[in-house]
Amino acid sequence: MSGWSFTGSHSEELQAVFLEALEFCDAEREQFLLHRCQKSPELLQQVRELLSAGDRPSILDQQLPEAVLAQSLLAGGMAQARFGHWQVRRLLGHGGMGSVYLAEQEQPVQRLAALKLIQLGQESDESLWRFQQEQQVLARLSHPHIAGLIDAAVQPSGVSWLAMEYVDGRQLTDWCRARGCDLRERLRLFLQCCEAVRHAHQNAIIHRDLKPSNILVADTREGPMVKVIDFGIARILDESQDSQRTPSRRTRAGFLPGTPQYMSPEQLCGEIPVDIRTDVYSLGVVLYVLLTGSEPHISENRGSSLSRMSLLQAVLDQDPALPSQRVLQQSSAGGADDTARLLARRLRGDLDAIVLKAMARERDRRYQSVAELMSDLQCHLSDQPILARPDSWWYRLRRRILRNRGLVSALAAVFLALS
Repeated sequence: MSGWSFTGSHSEELQAVFLEALEFCDAEREQFLLHRCQKSPELLQQVRELLSAGDRPSILDQQLPEAVLAQSLLAGGMAQARFGHWQVRRLLGHGGMGSVYLAEQEQPVQRLAALKLIQLGQESDESLWRFQQEQQVLARLSHPHIAGLIDAAVQPSGVSWLAMEYVDGRQLTDWCRARGCDLRERLRLFLQCCEAVRHAHQNAIIHRDLKPSNILVADTREGPMVKVIDFGIARILDESQDSQRTPSRRTRAGFLPGTPQYMSPEQLCGEIPVDIRTDVYSLGVVLYVLLTGSEPHISENRGSSLSRMSLLQAVLDQDPALPSQRVLQQSSAGGADDTARLLARRLRGDLDAIVLKAMARERDRRYQSVAELMSDLQCHLSDQPILARPDSWWYRLRRRILRNRGLVSALAAVFLALS
């Protein structure tokens, strides 16, 4: 190992062969190497050792080209690589455009970050633009409920990376399920998420991929803290800046960025420009899942997901079941149990109306902003009338009675005593 030289043309050849070898499965890789390195037994041995190195730090002690390190990380082969001041610790997850790693900075301060690398071999105009766009988006945002940008750079080797605030938490729905959160606790956490999205909209940014896995909850000294992550496909509404950075073809033919189950009808169709109301729709879907444990549009095969074509048809043509109805449908086949019936009763009325208004198929029938959605949720929590329900004297009377439970109970006791 000490005899290796990672400079000059040898380094470039080692890098090239290593990256080519990663494209082959184990059964074909050795045959490729024998053919590719037939004139250089030394190169053959070095590539073999690099491929089988795993986590051995001796490999990383060498001045290995950053591009080789990055690609080996993406292939799951190495840890402890360094990008700028950040040292990679472990893989956190893969995405369509890159991979995210837990990284640590030791100087000048010790802290953790989520390090996002663009995949080598995926540096198309579109992917590079999206990566740069995410950096610009995060630079605009500063909010306690958004995982912010810490650092960013492009290595001399061409590897682009972003260091973002690391959130040691669980996705919203999983966190609530594990803690057994009641409806009010879930709504308060959801409102934290809404605050983050409202901040993004105030800065002319649409997230476009809101879903439970992009809404994390971390435990802090101040209590549970929601963090919205992954602005990788966010759109800047300022067209003067957006158009300057947009490649001629923003989206590959047949490919829609985002998660279909949480997309608005207009985003699924991909035919008209989206606005902030597409995020309102996605928040409505998140709220539906948070309250019922089920996606709004499911197949008749007891909760299984729909195909993309069936989902598109359902989103465009059908209103989902009311949340209160869905929890009863999801209960045991032998009949709804007491827990399901109690939950359905609490969802019926205000929360049914709020969720379906947020998820209205026509944009003009939705809440026109996240602030409007938040206002109705806050009114519900404080027993005030909400905008999503038809106004009537009986509805307002019921809300007033709920707000003044103590007074109503006292008056009832007086009347009973006098009777």
